[in-house]
Amino acid sequence: MEQNEWCVIVHVDIGTLSGLDAVEEQMRNLVDDGKESAGTIELSVARVLGRPNHFEVIGRYESEAAYLAHLITPSNQAFRRYIAPMLGVPYEDRLHGARGPQHWPHADVGDFVVITQLEARPASLDAALPLVDLLAESRDAAASMIGQVRLQRHHRPDNLELVSVWASQQAFDAYTESKEAKAAIAALEPLLLAPVIDRRNELIIGAWSAR
Repeated sequence: MEQNEWCVIVHVDIGTLSGLDAVEEQMRNLVDDGKESAGTIELSVARVLGRPNHFEVIGRYESEAAYLAHLITPSNQAFRRYIAPMLGVPYEDRLHGARGPQHWPHADVGDFVVITQLEARPASLDAALPLVDLLAESRDAAASMIGQVRLQRHHRPDNLELVSVWASQQAFDAYTESKEAKAAIAALEPLLLAPVIDRRNELIIGAWSAR
């Protein structure tokens, strides 16, 4: 994952359980059309486990300019128009860059993906960052983790995310019960504005290449 690469993650909350097949078809069109867009590395969609109307749309772009070009593509505009009346919460692009050189993890449709959101107290960010790295390192050491990337939000550096791929949901749950995981979270949480949030997902559209 290049240092100038932009990763954009959107939590899409559809405010109804009806019509989700049509919503997914629109998401599939968005991903398929994105393959033809210059500067777009990958587009994919994950669904939150146990919440069939909650999705994560994940885009990777070669640069900020490539991301801005994606915003005005016909496929993105059509997708936004289609889902706008259905949203349970406002649509918000979370704009991230990589925290240091690293590889984006490989994943295929059906794989278990965890998106961990961390919001540091702004005055405590410098102290929190090494502890975020310790949390990430404890995950890297888990035999059941396939790959992980560490992200930091553009314009709001106190917002961080860990995106990781695991062998299964059960494997991740077992890791969270380990003493290493609990110690890493316990050290970090006093420096956060809110508890650590792990959103458990299944990748349903698109695939990730390790690069």
